[in-house]
Amino acid sequence: MKTKLHNIFILLALAAMLAGCTALQSEFYPGEQVDNLYKILPAESAWASDDDAVMHFRVVESNSLMIASLEWSNQHGEFRKETMDVVLSKLDDQYFASIKDEDGEQYVIARLILPETDHEHPSSAIILNIDEDKLLSDAKEGKVRLHESERRGKKKFETILTGTKEDQDDYFRRNPNALWDLESASTISRIAVIQGSP
Repeated sequence: MKTKLHNIFILLALAAMLAGCTALQSEFYPGEQVDNLYKILPAESAWASDDDAVMHFRVVESNSLMIASLEWSNQHGEFRKETMDVVLSKLDDQYFASIKDEDGEQYVIARLILPETDHEHPSSAIILNIDEDKLLSDAKEGKVRLHESERRGKKKFETILTGTKEDQDDYFRRNPNALWDLESASTISRIAVIQGSP
């Protein structure tokens, strides 16, 4: 599962961030979708991560984002296209990127920090993954509901949020900074506008 999530996050330049980290999942994306992405992103653009991965962004239907990259497949001996459907959302002053899994049933959630001077037309973003220790501690204290699995008679929390969207959004509101792992931050920067302008 970690390998699959690692491949998904390369598309958002999260590969460096996820090395050894766990992804946060939920059936809901945080907050509300950002309205009319055409106002803040070009229709098509190229972005690069701080580890030099290049991704192609395309705004679809004004509030949906498709991201594509090429990945080398040792198994097939060729480049394979990877694409992901991404929801950009906002909860109060927090931005999020939520990637739909292949089944369309869960989102993998990351927090986005846009430069203060760049909120209207971002050309870069810092991407943060969940602080797993904080999340699991909060689950044990009953501050957040997580999926539990049982293995060999022992219950274990997984980093999959459960409960209502309202409960999850309230949890994100109460933890705008402490919930995110700053040490694993990754940066993406726009390197080219291919079509349109924000």
